[in-house]
Amino acid sequence: MSKIDSIVRSRGFTIGELASSTGLSQEVVRSYVVAGEVLPARDAKRLADALHVPAFVLYGDRSYPFMETIDFRATVPSIKRLDDASLAAISYVEHLIDFLIRNSVEAELKFTPISVPNSSPRTLSEHWRSLWNFTHEAQLSSRGALETYRSLRAFIERTGIMVMQLSIESRDVSGFYCNISGFHPLIVVNTWRQSRGRRLFTLAHELCHAILAAPGISNYSSTSNDVEQFCNKFAANLLAPESLISQALSKTRTAPSINSDFVRLFSNRIGISQEATVLRLSELGIFSRDEYREWKLEAEKRNIEVDEENVGGRAPADPIRDKKAKYGALFLELSTLAAERNELSGLDLYRGTRIKPKYQRLLFGAQNA
Repeated sequence: MSKIDSIVRSRGFTIGELASSTGLSQEVVRSYVVAGEVLPARDAKRLADALHVPAFVLYGDRSYPFMETIDFRATVPSIKRLDDASLAAISYVEHLIDFLIRNSVEAELKFTPISVPNSSPRTLSEHWRSLWNFTHEAQLSSRGALETYRSLRAFIERTGIMVMQLSIESRDVSGFYCNISGFHPLIVVNTWRQSRGRRLFTLAHELCHAILAAPGISNYSSTSNDVEQFCNKFAANLLAPESLISQALSKTRTAPSINSDFVRLFSNRIGISQEATVLRLSELGIFSRDEYREWKLEAEKRNIEVDEENVGGRAPADPIRDKKAKYGALFLELSTLAAERNELSGLDLYRGTRIKPKYQRLLFGAQNA
């Protein structure tokens, strides 16, 4: 198998799809991909742009980390061709991982992923909730999902998994997990039109993918396969265990009701999305399954999830804060180590991380920034 053929397969493209995306004929594309004929620079750019890869990797000059585009939104998860926005996000992550690999910096994973769970989602979530050590009191006293999200993100990064936030302009992607090299596990949370509650649930969902050693693209609203169902149940139990729900209900003045006001207020109290709240209450028998299905249909019609960041206006722009939120503490820590160990210049760091030199000193503490 040629290098190009391997890349095309990892991206889930057929010869016909690649020909359509590049404007080249199927015969010409097949000659490059299958027959391994010499690839001229003009056509290399077309192929690279369609596949969202650097053009140099098509020539096999050096190794490069590629994420297989396994789609867990499908009934049978497998490598599928993704939309351009998702491929662009994956390409960006591959670039960052390549930077860490080339500078011999690895994340230390502090747990062993399991390929097949030997416990239920609830039992597994109870174990991870105890490791997280986030008390019910802390969660119920927090202001919405943001503080819970920050706590869970910090805990996940302490286990050796990088967590990044990217704006992927696709409603069909809530996030993904990858561990391309075996030494750089990474969770990506999509922030595009996602409420804080949904981001929190995505983070917990992708943590389960990491635990199960199941890399790929997810949308937790798609529950057409066993892995996604398991990860959703894990996330729901991790973020809203029965004991937390009971404690929160005891502090609520009104009786549980499927009406939108109760759901909105109660979801804010426990700090998860409205959809996850209604699902969790139906799992515990507080709402019926029919009520949950009816609520979900109505929610989809009304686009009921409101992005809490837009309530009361957005915070003033702060490039350093925003970049810390985007890249996460662990990636910045590893990048700082790379800069110090290899005496990287500001230009080297910019090429590797795409963070401009004017921000590097505050983010990396790089001597050469």
